[in-house]
Amino acid sequence: MSNEARKRRPPLGLFLDQSSPRLYDSVVEVFRVWHYSRRTEEAYIHWIRRYITAYLAKPISIGFSPAWLSTSMSPRLSLRIFSESRDVHGPTVLTSDAAGKVYINVAATLHVLDASGKHADTIPLAELGLYGATLTDLLALPDGRLLIGSSGNPAIQACDLALRRCAPFIQSGAQPVSAFKMAWDAQRQHLLVVDGERHRILVYNRSGELTFESRGAEGGLKLPNTVQLTAEGKAIIADTNHHRLVALDAASLSTELWEMPVSNKLGNFRRVWPTDFVLAGDRRFWVILDDDLLENGDVLLFDPDHKPVLRLALPTDWDPIKLHARDSDVLLAGYGSVELVRVS
Repeated sequence: MSNEARKRRPPLGLFLDQSSPRLYDSVVEVFRVWHYSRRTEEAYIHWIRRYITAYLAKPISIGFSPAWLSTSMSPRLSLRIFSESRDVHGPTVLTSDAAGKVYINVAATLHVLDASGKHADTIPLAELGLYGATLTDLLALPDGRLLIGSSGNPAIQACDLALRRCAPFIQSGAQPVSAFKMAWDAQRQHLLVVDGERHRILVYNRSGELTFESRGAEGGLKLPNTVQLTAEGKAIIADTNHHRLVALDAASLSTELWEMPVSNKLGNFRRVWPTDFVLAGDRRFWVILDDDLLENGDVLLFDPDHKPVLRLALPTDWDPIKLHARDSDVLLAGYGSVELVRVS
């Protein structure tokens, strides 16, 4: 490593509390030799750090204790899942089924909580045949199977957790580059898959056959991240690079019914990239607004008229990743500590 390179930056590793040997120095040297932008460099280092903490971390022990999450209005009772290891981060994805069970992924392990929040099962992803996959979403189907989306191939696995057995869900048609998020259309018995890298929504029938594909980035969605279906036949999508939520007709995925620009008047004005949202039972929207590196987000509450009314006061080391709406509350997963927060 050149003396000039050492002068350009502080001697930090990928993790601030660890010293040499420094993977950070090697990565940065390559990027700067090839004249990549600082923003590209920071993005790659961010994802390298996440990969290491997800797959090279120490085993964890899971426990439960009540905690309080304060908002700008009032404190809310929450559920905290904690680990003895500070090196473990997550959960990264979560969902629930009709019986109230909650499924979360932490450090290449699937944890199942019963309807009361008690730990019911622990399933290493390796037992399901998922080795080294980066999970992007979970979805519980009405027939009892759990869909697991990942950046691997196949992108979506349909799993019977009781038998510890998975099989590819998609049987014909295009595979998503990465199954960012999934939603089940109970009315049409279709699965909607957000293929964010190609700026499209893929629709499969219950047999896993591709039936429809939405428009790409030109004149349509741009880096969509989340989709949620409503009883009125709307598909609401986080259209991230257009800084909005947009409601499309679920049958055609082309007719725009309304849009909700997501300015961040209550938080950091640089955090205007909607990466996840839920429409709660009271018709209000909880939205994660990230910065331009798609991290360090704020969580805002928008009223039914699409006006921001509340920003959650999150701990300083929290990076909110995933929201999930249930009948009476909303679950929030944060990256930075192993915890799952319930906001009612």
